[in-house]
Amino acid sequence: MRKAIIGTAVLLATAGCGSDIDASQLDNGPRLDGRQSYSSPNELLDDLLERGIHCTDPKPRHNPSRVVDVDTSECRIEGEDYNIEVFASPVDRDMLIEGRQATLAILDGPHCDVVGIGSGAWAVGSSDDVETCELIAQALGGEVRVVGGG
Repeated sequence: MRKAIIGTAVLLATAGCGSDIDASQLDNGPRLDGRQSYSSPNELLDDLLERGIHCTDPKPRHNPSRVVDVDTSECRIEGEDYNIEVFASPVDRDMLIEGRQATLAILDGPHCDVVGIGSGAWAVGSSDDVETCELIAQALGGEVRVVGGG
């Protein structure tokens, strides 16, 4: 009973401030180490939701790359647009992320991506909200890559 009351209090507290992240749920579900695979952005979104990160207004996106094989959706977390990406391989992941970060490095302010580790061919990001990227990395076990701002 006490656990239910605490959970309800956390939900009410986060609902009142409009946050898309319930930090008390970041470690819910099986422990993720960043090496997990996803067959679609929807599976990745399910893992985020299970861990208290709400991605609002998700919508599929056309693959902007003719070189990299990626399945992409877009949604909003904490008022920022995020790309939710599932790649055919870690090589595709690294090519797209490194290219995007090279472009973003010349802009003012930091820009971050959370990427899968090793065989984890996924990414969430391209945001200027490094704190939210760090929370996403905590939830999914990924690595935060930050460029710019210096």
